[in-house]
Amino acid sequence: MRHNIWRPVAALALAAGVTAFGAAATFAASSESTLYPQVVASAVVSPMHTTIIHFETATVTIEPGTFAEPVRFEVRQGPLSGFMVPSGQQPIFDFAFQVTTLSGAPVPLPFAKQVVFPLRDPMIQATSQYDNVNLTTGAITPNPKGLKIIGKTLSHPIGTDAVGWVITSPVMP
Repeated sequence: MRHNIWRPVAALALAAGVTAFGAAATFAASSESTLYPQVVASAVVSPMHTTIIHFETATVTIEPGTFAEPVRFEVRQGPLSGFMVPSGQQPIFDFAFQVTTLSGAPVPLPFAKQVVFPLRDPMIQATSQYDNVNLTTGAITPNPKGLKIIGKTLSHPIGTDAVGWVITSPVMP
């Protein structure tokens, strides 16, 4: 069963903004799976306090005022083996957010403030890629802006839960 992160209208609106970059690859999803089936972290976020969510080697920082009311903020992941990325790249990390009001309704998009997502990974390089994943079709497109890599840490501001993401690095010989 797909959850509200699979909002086709929002996903299509966001995808329209990145379509000019062209589809770089697709996600090979089987009929038994969804793109990001596993909840790896969850928190109730107050609109008045900073919330920090840690998962694996990543963190999400949610500043006060990002949401107008308390929300449930879930971080989801899928199997890396399902991502078919451009030749010469390998998927090293994936994630998606599912954000709902405490009654289960979707939150308005985009978020009032962007959340900050840093990932520290020994596979991160200057040539690593940060790609959007369309939650409806699984199409992968380059994320058009905001990627910053310093050493082995990649960071990116995020203002939506309408797409998922996959991070890749060059295949090691």
